[in-house]
Amino acid sequence: MINVPITPGLLTGDILEAQHRGYLQAAELSEWAEALILAGYDSESITEALGNPDMHWQEMPRIFSEICRDVGLSPEVSAEIGSLKQHVMVEEYRHGQRQGTELFQRFDDLRKRAGFPEPIHFRLMEDNADGSNDSGYYSDSNQHGPELESLVAKALEKLGIEKINE
Repeated sequence: MINVPITPGLLTGDILEAQHRGYLQAAELSEWAEALILAGYDSESITEALGNPDMHWQEMPRIFSEICRDVGLSPEVSAEIGSLKQHVMVEEYRHGQRQGTELFQRFDDLRKRAGFPEPIHFRLMEDNADGSNDSGYYSDSNQHGPELESLVAKALEKLGIEKINE
């Protein structure tokens, strides 16, 4: 069974994404280690990452893998990081740490399995004249905001993915 550390502020799913894409920095790994400690995790590898925010890039894959093993996330993270990202981000959604629209934007296969008819895109917009900003997730039919998030939540419920009331 996979243990998903819920680390508000610096989400485990984002760290997995950065490692998978090859842009995880030592300082981020150190910040994640701190978030893990605050969430109640502790190990030698977590302490090593926390105490070494300037570690050499060649040390990072080893320490990252050891942390993932130590917290129960994965015994061999490098072999399953792609599928692990989705599992972790879904758990973060369940705990209210991630939007459903983000899940559908990142994982089109999840959107299709849920029967959601339209792709989700992130749009970065200029500020409005009143200083507000409409950047965020949009469907192809221009739905966005709480309305779109509610539709996505209903689709996720069809897959048994619901938010946990903590």
